[in-house]
Amino acid sequence: MTLFSIFSDWNAVGVCRLCNEVFGLNKSHTAVILIDPETNMPPEWNPETGQLDRPLTADMLDRVKRYPVCPDCVAKVNAERTKGGLPLWEG
Repeated sequence: MTLFSIFSDWNAVGVCRLCNEVFGLNKSHTAVILIDPETNMPPEWNPETGQLDRPLTADMLDRVKRYPVCPDCVAKVNAERTKGGLPLWEG
């Protein structure tokens, strides 16, 4: 195994949307969070209930932006989800 083969899957550098740390990412395998630029929140966020319970519309999905999330933050989120009995987040 060469040094090139170890890093050949990492094809970009990104900034984690949750912790703001820079990390190497593979664009096809990195978890992402969808953010509506109009609200700066996930598109299904409902400010009235404080929950992710708003139905997604085509308009929301058209304007949404995808932001990378580092593996450490995915692990932290999933640890909390496990405590709460929720399914794991895969991004």
